[in-house]
Amino acid sequence: IWWRYYEQFQSLEEQGFLKRPLIPEFATVNGNLFYFTVSSHETRDQLLNYLKQQRIQAVFHYLPLHSSPFFRDTYTGSALPNTDRFSDCIVRLPFFYDLKPKQIRFIAAKILEFFKKRG
Repeated sequence: IWWRYYEQFQSLEEQGFLKRPLIPEFATVNGNLFYFTVSSHETRDQLLNYLKQQRIQAVFHYLPLHSSPFFRDTYTGSALPNTDRFSDCIVRLPFFYDLKPKQIRFIAAKILEFFKKRG
C-alpha cells in the first residue's frame, strides 16, 4: 500500500505540488501510514476539505508537543520552525490492510484533480 501511494504521487512531486516521504538509502519503510507534505497550511486545509467532499478521509495527523494543551505551560518558547512547518503541511492518507489498488488509484486521482484545478 505504501509503495503504491508513493508511486502514484511521483508526478505531483516532480511538478512541485507536494513532497513525498524521503527514505534514505540506509533505511527501510515500515509501511504503517502514508503521508506527504504540501506548500502551506492553507493548501493542506483546502486539500483535506476537498477530499472530505469526495468521501475520502484524510487528516493532518500531527500536533507538535509544544503546541499541545498538556505541554503548553511547560514549553520554554524557543522557535521550532521545522516542527511547526511540518505540522502545518502534512497530509495523511487512508491506510488500512485491505485497501485495494483501485481505491488507492481513486484517492490519487482525486488528489491530482485537486492540484490540476489549482494550476
